[in-house]
This record gives sequence, C-alpha cells and structure tokens, in this order.
Amino acid sequence: YLAAGTYGDGGTTTFSTAVSGTTLITFQKATVADHGTSVGWDDAYASGAAQWINNARWEVTSSYWVFDGVTGTGTGARGFYFKQTNATATQSFGFIRVGNGSGLTLSNLTFRRIEIDGIDVEQGALSRSVYSGNDTISAITWSYVYIHDVALPMLIRNWSTFVLEYSTFARNRSTPSAHSEGISTHGGNGHIYRYNVFEDIEGTAVLAHLDLTTYNWEVYGNLFIGSGSANFSGTSNGSVASSSHATSRNIVGLKGYNNTFYNYNPTGALNSGFGALSSVDSGWDVQNNLWVHCTVGSVRFPSVATGTHDYNTLLGCTQSSGTVQGANETVAADSDPFTNSAARDFTLLAATGAGATLAASYTTDPLGKTRGADLVWDRGAYEYVTLYVITASAGA
Repeated sequence: YLAAGTYGDGGTTTFSTAVSGTTLITFQKATVADHGTSVGWDDAYASGAAQWINNARWEVTSSYWVFDGVTGTGTGARGFYFKQTNATATQSFGFIRVGNGSGLTLSNLTFRRIEIDGIDVEQGALSRSVYSGNDTISAITWSYVYIHDVALPMLIRNWSTFVLEYSTFARNRSTPSAHSEGISTHGGNGHIYRYNVFEDIEGTAVLAHLDLTTYNWEVYGNLFIGSGSANFSGTSNGSVASSSHATSRNIVGLKGYNNTFYNYNPTGALNSGFGALSSVDSGWDVQNNLWVHCTVGSVRFPSVATGTHDYNTLLGCTQSSGTVQGANETVAADSDPFTNSAARDFTLLAATGAGATLAASYTTDPLGKTRGADLVWDRGAYEYVTLYVITASAGA
C-alpha cells in the first residue's frame, strides 16, 4: 500500500520482482477503507494522490502485477498521478514503460485508475505516456485511466489479449515532423477497446495500426468527441484505421459496433470513420455506429473487398468516396439526438432507427443498460430504454 505523497522526482522506478507461479503482486494506493495494518496508520495518509513528478517514470519488466490507484473516473483525480513538469524534456520511453526492449515475454499485467498529466502539448513537449518496445506482452488490461495533454498517449508493440476500458484520452499533438495518434499499435492479436472517451485526438487516427499485421480487434461502446478547439486538427485515415496499403500494416478481423462520434473533423476534408485502406485489411464489420456533426469531413467505411458496414446513422456527415451505403443505413441532415451534448451528455433523447442485433458480448452499454431490452437495439454508444407502464383493471 502507498500513502499519499511524492515517490518519484525525475527518476525511474523498476518493477522486476521474479514471478512466483501465478501469484499476483498488488501495488495499490492506500485509502481510509483499505490500507493494510492499522498499526501506525493515520487517515491523513490517504489524503491526495501517490505521485511521480518531473518526468519520473515506471518500468515494468516482470509479470503478474496489479497497479491500482483505487479512486477516480472520467476526468477526476486518480489515486496514482504522473505529472510532466519539464517542458523541454521528452519522455521517449513513456511515463510507464512495459518491458525494456530486450525481448522480454510478459503477461498478466493490470493498470487501474492512473492519471498521466502532460504539459500543454501546444507548447512543444513531445512525450509519450505509455510505451512498449520489442517485447511480447499478453493478458494486459488498462481500466479507468486518464491520459491527457501528452503528444502520444500510447505506443505499443506486440500486445495480445489487450483490453482498454472505461478510460479517457484527451488532447494529444500531431505535427508534420512528429506524427501522432491516440494509440499506435504494432503487431499483436485480440485487442478490445470498449467504453472509452477519446476527445480531441488528432493525427493518423485515434486508434491507429502502424506496422506488422494485427488480428481480431473489437471496438465498441466508445465516444469520439471533438470539442471545437482551434488546436484540434482532426484525423486523416479515420478514427479507427490502418496506416497504409502495405500488407505488413493491415488489420485482419475488426468489429466496430455501437460507437458515437460527435463533432469529429467538422471543418476539414478529413475522415472520422473506420479506415480500412485497401483489400489487405479484411474481415471488418462496422454496425450500429452514430456520427453527428462532421459537416465537411467524411466518414470512412470498409469497402466490399475489406468487410461490411450497415445499420449506421450519419447526421450532418457524408460518406467517404469509394464506399457503398449499406441497405439499412441512415444519412440525414445535421441534428442533435443527445440529452445535452454541450454538457457532454451523449445519452439519447429517443430511440434511434433500429440497429442490428449483435452477439451477447455486446449487449451492455457503458452505463450497464441492456441493448434491445425495449425491443429496439439503438445505434451509438448509449442505449435508450423505453419505460413501459402496465396497469391492471380491478379484479384482473
């Protein structure tokens, strides 16, 4: 257990304890309710975050770890906190490095409720938050993390059975000399991106596959939001995309279901869809997504050669050239179907056009509502549930 306080000031903390069977080691923020022994304990120890400042970082080089800040959701404070305080120092290997680039094989790693807070990226600090080099990583989960104002939030190589969920990524930076993405992937198999919020993520794509064939992605229940900031330049290949036509940079098998895209690329001829760039990408299935207000930008879909798309709704958007509209898709004038988009409430005011009924693993929305419970499987991240009032007459 860690009490509140500063544990790293510009240095590296290495987690390299040798594995003992499948025993997990938990590195956890202490709270009033859960802090281990009461001997010597003071509730003041739980007040605030355990933090690493001045470009301090972690390096994880062994398996079976749980890193848990315990508290924090959305854009709220987390129990574990990293802060970049040096605007001229670049974190090339990330605030959290998984592996060390020496060919390690690591597995069973969990990271929860961690905040990485960079310097305003427009000031020129081109750092990475999470980095993984030439190692092989499997069974790795990131939950409830908040990464913001860092040039490149995640650059990962050879990750398999990877889950990113209930997390928020906001404001990266991409330049002509230093291209960026929300998450840059290389190789790997079995990625799940679910119930996350991505805001003002620019560059090649929000979720971009850059090198080596990757397999079996699931992208569902996420929000992709543009705030309207003048600093947000949009995504070129799509919100979820491969990076080129090369066979060594393709995604084989991708399910993109029930995501919401709002105000993404509203003023540029860019793409905010699923960018399967050519027939080297294959097995893409894109359904039940909702795009709202991408007025000039266009929405990419996989072509007939790379997959299928249907049951999507585009309000105030156009399709990218070269794709054929699905038989059950809706393309209509710009409107706002949300409860309060200005306050970032993207729940639905009413049911959408009926979406496709999907497999059981996709039946829950980010708030825990069951999709299709009112006999309409809605499009977008959130399910609208109609409440039925049943009355019975006397004696019935």
